[in-house]
Amino acid sequence: MIDEDAKVARDAQEHAWRAAEGQRLLVVGVGASAGGLEAFERFLARLPAASGLAYVLVQHLDPEHESLLAELLGRATDLPVTFAKDGEELRPDHVYVMPRDATLLVDGARLHLVAAEARGVRQPINAFLTSLAENLRENAVGVVLSGTGSDGALGIAAVKRNGGTTFAQLPADARYEGMPQAAIATGQVDRVLPVEELPAALAEYAARRWQQPGESVRGEAEGLRELFELLARHTGHDFSRYKQSTILRRLHRRMEATGAATIRDYVALLARDEGESRRLTDDLMINVTAFFRDVEPFHTLESVVIPDVLERQGGDGVRLWVPACASGEEAYSIAMLVRERLDRMRRPPKVQIFATDIDAAALAEARRGRYGVVVEKQVTPERLARFFVQRGDTYTVTRDIRDLCIFTAHDLARDPPFSRMDLVCCRNLLIYLEPALQRHVLETLHYALRPGGYLLLGRAEMIGSRELELFEVVEKSDRLFRRRDGDRRPAPLPRVDRDAPALPAGIAPLARRSGPDVRSAAERSRKIVLEEYAPPSAVVDGRGEIRYLWGRNLALFLPPQPGPPATNVMHLVRPELKVGLGASLHGAARQPGPVVHRDLAVVVDGVEHRLDVVVRRLPPAEQDPDELFLVVFQEVQAPAAARGTPLDTPTQEQYRRLQAELASSRERLQFTVDELENANEALRASNEQLQSMNEELHSSNEELQTSQEELQSVNEELNTVNAELSKKIDELEVLNGDLHNLLQSTQIATVFLDRQFRIARFTPEAMAVFRLADGDVGRPLSDFAARFDAEDVPREVARVLQSLEPVERTVRTVEGARWYLMRMHPYRTPSNVIAGVVISFIDVTPLKEAEAALRDAVTERERAEAALRDADRRKDQFLAVLSHELRNPLAPIRNSLHLLERSPPGSEGARRAQKVIARQVGHLARLVDDLLDATRVAHGKLQLQRERLDLAEVAQRAAEDHRELFASRGVRFDLELPDRPAWVDGDRIRLSQAIGNLLLNAAKFTPRDGAVRLAVTVAEPRAEVRVKDTGVGIEPAMLPRLFQPFSQADETLDRSAGGLGLGLALVKGLVEAHGGTVEARSAGHGTGTEFVLRLPLAPARADAPESEPCAAPRHRRVLVVDDNVDGADSLRALLELDGHAVEVAHDGPHALELGRAFRPEVILCDIGLPGMSGYDVARAMRQDGALAGAFLIALTGYTLPADQRRAAEAGFDLHVAKPPTVDTLRAAIARAP
Repeated sequence: MIDEDAKVARDAQEHAWRAAEGQRLLVVGVGASAGGLEAFERFLARLPAASGLAYVLVQHLDPEHESLLAELLGRATDLPVTFAKDGEELRPDHVYVMPRDATLLVDGARLHLVAAEARGVRQPINAFLTSLAENLRENAVGVVLSGTGSDGALGIAAVKRNGGTTFAQLPADARYEGMPQAAIATGQVDRVLPVEELPAALAEYAARRWQQPGESVRGEAEGLRELFELLARHTGHDFSRYKQSTILRRLHRRMEATGAATIRDYVALLARDEGESRRLTDDLMINVTAFFRDVEPFHTLESVVIPDVLERQGGDGVRLWVPACASGEEAYSIAMLVRERLDRMRRPPKVQIFATDIDAAALAEARRGRYGVVVEKQVTPERLARFFVQRGDTYTVTRDIRDLCIFTAHDLARDPPFSRMDLVCCRNLLIYLEPALQRHVLETLHYALRPGGYLLLGRAEMIGSRELELFEVVEKSDRLFRRRDGDRRPAPLPRVDRDAPALPAGIAPLARRSGPDVRSAAERSRKIVLEEYAPPSAVVDGRGEIRYLWGRNLALFLPPQPGPPATNVMHLVRPELKVGLGASLHGAARQPGPVVHRDLAVVVDGVEHRLDVVVRRLPPAEQDPDELFLVVFQEVQAPAAARGTPLDTPTQEQYRRLQAELASSRERLQFTVDELENANEALRASNEQLQSMNEELHSSNEELQTSQEELQSVNEELNTVNAELSKKIDELEVLNGDLHNLLQSTQIATVFLDRQFRIARFTPEAMAVFRLADGDVGRPLSDFAARFDAEDVPREVARVLQSLEPVERTVRTVEGARWYLMRMHPYRTPSNVIAGVVISFIDVTPLKEAEAALRDAVTERERAEAALRDADRRKDQFLAVLSHELRNPLAPIRNSLHLLERSPPGSEGARRAQKVIARQVGHLARLVDDLLDATRVAHGKLQLQRERLDLAEVAQRAAEDHRELFASRGVRFDLELPDRPAWVDGDRIRLSQAIGNLLLNAAKFTPRDGAVRLAVTVAEPRAEVRVKDTGVGIEPAMLPRLFQPFSQADETLDRSAGGLGLGLALVKGLVEAHGGTVEARSAGHGTGTEFVLRLPLAPARADAPESEPCAAPRHRRVLVVDDNVDGADSLRALLELDGHAVEVAHDGPHALELGRAFRPEVILCDIGLPGMSGYDVARAMRQDGALAGAFLIALTGYTLPADQRRAAEAGFDLHVAKPPTVDTLRAAIARAP
């Protein structure tokens, strides 16, 4: 029984296609693999908002990981992007994404999800596009983007076969070009574009797809004629008698794909591009088919027709014919029904199913017998399991079904038909043909059938009243007919030749006439002359193959033969004419001019016809390089009765005729002798082949003589099988080469052992492990000593063979230099037979070394983490100290400010408050300077202004600066200087800062009544500065980290000494920057501390002359630019006390405006101004004619070297750090010219 579910599925597909046509819904299936995310994003980013298309995106996804594809792609387009749901209806301007762990199909006009197959060769793109094509036909659009492999190629072919449109990404534009290349290689891709251009092309196609053809398309009959002539010339196929509506619809789609506006434009394109002729021909080949398409007719075949024809078999077996078989589904469907019936018969007859088509590509696909997963919906599970072999996502028909079918090329409109057929299944072909060609095809099929043979047509096809003379109705609803008994009509002769030869002389080609009326008249006249008045004639090539036929009574001399159609004139001609015709062809090939074989006799239906056979060679033509001959059968007298004419008395005429016949017989005999000699030579050359085929030739001699076309089909099948076997051999060679290269390139020591532990094969790396040589194949493994410390290897191999469990462990070479991961696996053949053991040794020495390095790194990291924790602790401690040290000066400053407010100006209280403020401000400035200097030292950005100086003088000045501090604390201070200068090369300010920090440190930690001693000594080749106190001392454990930033000997909450813990670290950095060293010494708490500073001495030289005293400062016009109002106003008051004229601006634009009016000589400008920075102000002033000559001083808290360089680049003449002392400020202004 035919599965009823298949009928339901087919009806759903039909309904879906009709519904899509009615809704004008086009569905675009887009497939991608590797590189697909990027391609999808680029594709979606260019999608128009309202194209009316529905998009379904299919990609290879990991079934075990959650997919975020819909979420990611939703960001690339404004269209809704969702994962496809089972049963969801397709809607325009929506994007559907295939979910993970599922195969996406189309069921009617809805999406359908099925469980994904187990891991392996999965081709979800092929599955979806094939399903889309089967359901929506011409409303399906296939697009293949980036990816590896060939998934999508079969789907593209299915879309094209069902009338859809196809696109592919330009391979050069794709990240991975494998899938686009495979799709393009099918020859079924309409357009190849970069991915960004695909959305616009799809939108344009959709707009034109539903546009009604204009009058220019429907009315250009002349253009259609030219189109048909070009196609016939380029491809050998004549489509002029196909229905124009079908031709125009397919033609319009190709015009859309190529951008041709009219048929004439498209014809011009065809004339230039024969490849487009092939693509149009592929489109016109309507290959819409399926297994068991339409359930009821196949049910009738199964229950009525096939049992009948098998039971009443003829002597030559059962012969079935499937014209227009396309890719073979219908032929294989009938073969399955036949095979099922044959299996139930005790004496099954021989069955041959001839499947023919004019599409060579479709025939090649049919011969392969390989189909996509859509087969699962068309064939019952029982037949799927019995008649198909699954390979990944494809199904291949089994050999017993394939052997029943003979696929061959045949054109019903031109080629002679097959004969003695029991069943012809010609479904859904006539509906595409014009009525005249329909009648011709039906006559041909009538001739092909035996008396009582069956004809099955498509459900949309019917036989007219005229053709009912040929067939009787068996089952009207299923379009099943039976050939009426009666006189067998002559087979319809071919109407046009395959190669479109030149027209006879005197008849101009139609395309050269001035209009359609003249051409039509010429064509009709030519047809009448050739068919009714010209003698029977044929054009043949050198092999005797017929190229063209015409003339009256042609069937008298070239009658149709039973069996497969023959196209060789020597097979068609009557036996009485074979020798004469062969001799004439032989002679015409060897001499110029016509060759005439005269007065040959032929008896047809009891009437004798006498004729001359004339053969002449045709002049060569550029468009046809083959050698052609014209054969004319010219009657020389009226036909006479073959019997009843008395031969009473021999006459002179009879003697003359007998002599002529004798001469002709001698000539034919000589020709026969020549042909026999040639045949003997050919037989000797192929004797070996003939001997091997002799038995088969004897058993099938009669069939071979009467069915040359069948022999050609068999030969084609043999060639196909041979090609397949050759391909298999090539594939095996490639696989063998791949295996060899794999073993060579893995760089893994691998040894293959048989069950007797003999070496079968090994990789080059195994030679070093077991000390093997190329000639050791076949020797037992026990003959070789391994280089690693492992147990007996043969014993472990035996254990693996016994348990069939793999063994894996790490071994080391005897010398300990290398480590290997040893693996032993049973060797299983494809039939699951244990044939030995595979041993592999993977060098894991780098892994072992990495493990050791990792352990070391972990230890180092732990140390680093401890250091980081310590640094973090000290950072927190520093922040606490910094907060304390910054807040301490603020309290006396604030108190002094209150005192100034309440004290009369100039009073003792006011002066005391001013001193407190000045002292605390100086303390804050030192804190900031220490921080900046520590940063410069830490980053190596400390710049020294080196000069030759006396270190004793520097120490003396530092001592004088701090003497008052010691006195205020009640600490005795002693200074010891050498009796000669201690010359060093250094920065006076930085060395003074280092010595001052040591003195300040000693003052902090020496109690009242204590003593501090500063001594400078010279001990070649260095000078030493020693600062020794009788203070609290330092614990020995603290000495190693005493010079680290933020470290203090006393880390308790007692902050009486104050400081940030940067002083000693700064001393160390300053001294080392001068190439010196610093050392701290202390015996412990309460023993005091000594610091020793050592610097290299510089060469002695004469003292430089004293500089002249500075001239008195000049009064200047000064512009102060600062957004800090208090700071600007206080600076203004200070400068006015020195006699300068001062103006103040608090932002950049005001400064520029005020400066043009004030014309300052000196400008003190802050950097961090609001809106317009100090750098911008400097640049603007340098470009302003009124301000360009002013002396620009950057007065800022940004004091790093990079800040100074940036200020200079902006146009500043000088850089001064905030807050400047009065002396620094005076010196800076004094430098102005």
